[in-house]
Amino acid sequence: MIRRTWGADKWMLIPQVEHARIAGVIAAAWNFRKARPGGAIMSAIANHDHGWAEVDARPTLNHDGAPRSFLEMPPKESFSIWTRSIAHLAEMKNY
Repeated sequence: MIRRTWGADKWMLIPQVEHARIAGVIAAAWNFRKARPGGAIMSAIANHDHGWAEVDARPTLNHDGAPRSFLEMPPKESFSIWTRSIAHLAEMKNY
C-alpha cells in the first residue's frame, strides 16, 4: 500500500496493483524516442506489483495507527511479496 497524508487527519491509500496499472497506462501513452518496448515489457510494467493484491486487501496498521505503507514493511516480508509478483509475471508467460 502506498500511503500519502491527505489533510491533517486523513490518508490517501493507493494499492500497489493500482499503482502498477497506472504505470502501465503511462508507459503505453509514452512517446518513446526510439523503438517502443515490446508487449512483454509493457505487461511487466503494468503488472509489476501484482503480488501485493492480497496484502493490500487487508491493510495493517503501523505503530502510529496509520495504514502501513510498503516502505514500513520488514525487507523479508517485502521480498516475499515481490517474489509473488515475479511468479505472477512468469505465469502470464511473458518471459
